[in-house]
Amino acid sequence: EYSNVGYSLLGIIVEQVSGMNYSAFLQKYIFVPAGMKTAGYDNPAADYNLLTHGYLKDGSDWGTSRDKPWNGKEPHWHLKANGGLLMSAKDMIQWYLALRGNKILKPETLKLQTTPHVSEGEGGSFYGYGYAVLNGGESIEHNGGNGIFRADFRWFPELDLCLVASSNDANVRLFRLNDEVIRILMTGKLPAKSNWQPVAMEHFPANGRQKAAQAMLAVLADFSPEKATDFVKKHYSPGIVERNGQERLIGMLQMLSEDSGRNPVKAIYESEGQIQLALPASNPGATMKIFLTFLGDQVDKLQAEMEGN
Repeated sequence: EYSNVGYSLLGIIVEQVSGMNYSAFLQKYIFVPAGMKTAGYDNPAADYNLLTHGYLKDGSDWGTSRDKPWNGKEPHWHLKANGGLLMSAKDMIQWYLALRGNKILKPETLKLQTTPHVSEGEGGSFYGYGYAVLNGGESIEHNGGNGIFRADFRWFPELDLCLVASSNDANVRLFRLNDEVIRILMTGKLPAKSNWQPVAMEHFPANGRQKAAQAMLAVLADFSPEKATDFVKKHYSPGIVERNGQERLIGMLQMLSEDSGRNPVKAIYESEGQIQLALPASNPGATMKIFLTFLGDQVDKLQAEMEGN
């Protein structure tokens, strides 16, 4: 099971075995060989006046990572060695180039790190040594966040393609946006534009797709793992379950329920094979839009975005 504490323990082991402070070890053996000039917890070469501020769901300024209580010039062990590193976007690309060029790890070590060792459940995702390995190694990925900042790393070795992205707004669904970016890169096609037509609330639900949408709204309004599991089994296509896994899909429903504040739907739109649900969000003045793409009468794709505050 994934554990942040496990990585902090590894960081402590690194210090004991090497006799070096963890930050100094990273600088000497990782960042310098990889050409990562700004990386670290406290790098004299970095201009921390350029750090991005984070923004909460209500739009208020969360500040930067260095505004928070640290243990001197680095975080406490609850974060140290499992996250919290600061670096530029360029340095993230340098990390990718270092991996690809075997500047840090021997080829056989990298192969061990990116081999699918432990299944993460359904969806063809396995855990390697620090990375999620999808579809037998087609993509090597890792992401993370604190509910405000999010970062996403996706490497497609056979295509020599790497996507590095980050966001600083709690309302941005970075990982879903990146799914779309990858889809565009893989297919060379932009998403088709939809011709949304309003659905009369007094006639809802009028067909099988609308009944599935109604069932989702019921789950969002009164979420429980049992209700979400039943919905996934009845109304999701085999394809979306295979791509994402049941556990992740249930987690997405819970997140949507929380983000919508369990509010009732205020508008419904339909296009060919698609339904859009607009709900007041938990944040005052914001609206959450959920987009459902169907295969027959089953949900085959789900996206969401936040508008307003």
